[in-house]
Amino acid sequence: MTAHAPRRFLVEHRSEFRYGAPAHGSLMLLRLRPRGDGGQRVLDFALDVDPPAAPAAFADPFGNACHLFNLHRRHRRARVASRARVEIDRRAPAAGGGWAALAADADLVRDWEFLKPSRFVRPAPALAAFAAANGIRRGADP
Repeated sequence: MTAHAPRRFLVEHRSEFRYGAPAHGSLMLLRLRPRGDGGQRVLDFALDVDPPAAPAAFADPFGNACHLFNLHRRHRRARVASRARVEIDRRAPAAGGGWAALAADADLVRDWEFLKPSRFVRPAPALAAFAAANGIRRGADP
């Protein structure tokens, strides 16, 4: 067995919302922090909101990191930026059936928001090209 070095990635996200008229408040729920499981470790994570806000962090029922904040003042735009460094360590798949077991348990009604593209999230050729160029493939263990 040959030793391998974990791979590190920098993941950045930016969203900007511009309003035609001043907004008197904005409530946002973010899920931008990568998960730290299955061989992936989050080395650091930073979230920046402008106008400044104090996001409250919590985990949703699926274990995803969430940040909730409210802008309580007039504003014509809002910006959200996140930056995460993650480390991926490819290890042997865990017992449990992997992708086949996950597919067998999937329910198109219960899990629709996780299984299908939407008008907000859809496959992107640039992401597919990035994955191919970096040798990123579906692992044996989801």
